[in-house]
Amino acid sequence: MKPMLIVIDMLVDFLKTWPDAERARIVDAIEQLTAAFHLASHPNVWVRQEFKPNLSDAFVEMRRKRIAITIKGTLGCRIVPELTRRPDDVEIVKRRYSAFFGTSLDNLVVDRAIDTVVLAGINTHACARTTAIDAYQRDLARISQTNERIGAPNQRKLLCRNDFLMIRGEPRCRQSVAQNNLILE
Repeated sequence: MKPMLIVIDMLVDFLKTWPDAERARIVDAIEQLTAAFHLASHPNVWVRQEFKPNLSDAFVEMRRKRIAITIKGTLGCRIVPELTRRPDDVEIVKRRYSAFFGTSLDNLVVDRAIDTVVLAGINTHACARTTAIDAYQRDLARISQTNERIGAPNQRKLLCRNDFLMIRGEPRCRQSVAQNNLILE
């Protein structure tokens, strides 16, 4: 198995209103994941969204409603500072839900002969979901975090519990249920 971790949308604008305890839980879980991938010498990819201030590169709904979020040059489009990134990690900027659409992610996967992607982050109802669908279309095995919804359904806040579900592909990783660990083999 040649896995790649893809961390999606852990951005200041998206997490600034989260209660401290919830934010700390998801940050801690992703820190553990990135550390495990670094230890196993597997790549970490950080995906963030950003748009021009005039929203000319934003999707239609954002332009129509003038939703100015994750704007280029602002702190809001940056990955939250609590997360540790290394110089050899890759950062990809997206302008649509999928991390594959209009980005270099597809080339990165091919160039590194990646066969499995592990998806982590927030906005799983949209961005992680469409990235998972695009990974499926590329015949990649996907391992996605099992999430629990926090708050009212319309809040769309999801927290990871640090357990994983193999959606498709040969199960070459296993879950240690008692310890809630992903074991990369």
